Amino acid sequence: AIQLAVGTVGATVQPHNLFLHSGLVLSRKVSRTSPRRVNDALWYTRIESTIALLLSFVINLAIVATNDAKFYSPTCAALDGGPFACLPENLASSVSTDDAVACSPSNEFSGATTAGVCGELGLLAEGYALKATLGHAALYVWAAGLLAAGQASTMVCTYAGQIIMGGCLEIRSRSRSWSRL
Repeated sequence: AIQLAVGTVGATVQPHNLFLHSGLVLSRKVSRTSPRRVNDALWYTRIESTIALLLSFVINLAIVATNDAKFYSPTCAALDGGPFACLPENLASSVSTDDAVACSPSNEFSGATTAGVCGELGLLAEGYALKATLGHAALYVWAAGLLAAGQASTMVCTYAGQIIMGGCLEIRSRSRSWSRL
């Protein structure tokens, strides 16, 4: 449980995002001589950060809850070398038939009618496992989510790196901020 909590927090709060938020706050044109304007800017920054972190947490929670409801099995969790999940038999191709351990999801909400095989649930298998249990659309939602996460990560890291290097080298760009992206 502690490992899961630390993983969820680590996936939500990332160090480069701290630099990014700091840079975004500094890029706002706020009269810093007016305490009211500074407080308003801080208030809106707090709201933006809270919404972004809350949305990220809800997405992570949905993925973890879905995996718990559909793929958790005490039999698979007790195996050495895990963590393993109870996958439908057609998805557990990485497990040889000699080493295959039969299982069934223990959660009453899983909707599983047949037994599965303990196996590793990675990024690729996750999409197909969701398709097998939630329907065909779940595979495309998972793929779109992975694509969006990759694009967002690329943009955030690039912009955070630009802010860090701009601060280290004292680079002041005369161009518009949108053109630097």
